[in-house]
Amino acid sequence: SRDLGRQHAPRHCFLPAGGCVVTPYHHRTGLPSPKVNPVPHWKLCGLLGLRPRLLLVLPSQRLPLTPAGRQCYDLLVIGGGSGGLACAKEAAQLGKKVAVVDYVEPSPRGTRWGLGGTCVNVGCIPKKLMHQAALLGGMIHDAPHYGWKVAQPLHDWGKMAEAIQNHVKSLNWGHRVQLQDRKVKYFNFKASFVNPHMVCGVSKGGEE
Repeated sequence: SRDLGRQHAPRHCFLPAGGCVVTPYHHRTGLPSPKVNPVPHWKLCGLLGLRPRLLLVLPSQRLPLTPAGRQCYDLLVIGGGSGGLACAKEAAQLGKKVAVVDYVEPSPRGTRWGLGGTCVNVGCIPKKLMHQAALLGGMIHDAPHYGWKVAQPLHDWGKMAEAIQNHVKSLNWGHRVQLQDRKVKYFNFKASFVNPHMVCGVSKGGEE
């Protein structure tokens, strides 16, 4: 019933309600597309009079009561790393309505991540930039052996770290722009499965 939905629904819900989640899968692989069983929970299909493939209910909108209180997606991607972003953009390019849910808990020292996953934020990109800084230091050290007269080099760790962080932030922003350009909705939620047919999102403030 509607009252049951109001009482027990999480504030952020992503509900697959049957049908093919990834239609292009068959065209790419020749294998049958994965199926999702219809959701009997609160009999959503009958309540709404439609069969949404994915349903998102925002904090101010209790479990769907009006057309304005729901958003339907063909594909929901959990995780904004390289694989998740590639999946979301490819599906959007194929004409699907897509959303990305991505959130990383701050580190004990308060470090926060943006879109891009481990590679962009704390993996490949900053590692390679630091490696390049080390290579430059080695070249300067070896330069006198090749006839160069150079002053004793001094390294400013803070300046290097700031430059790396600025570059990482520019990549974070670039990923958000790419999603916007492809009309992919981005939600900064921590997502987890409630059951096989429901995903609950928690905001950075801890609100479900």
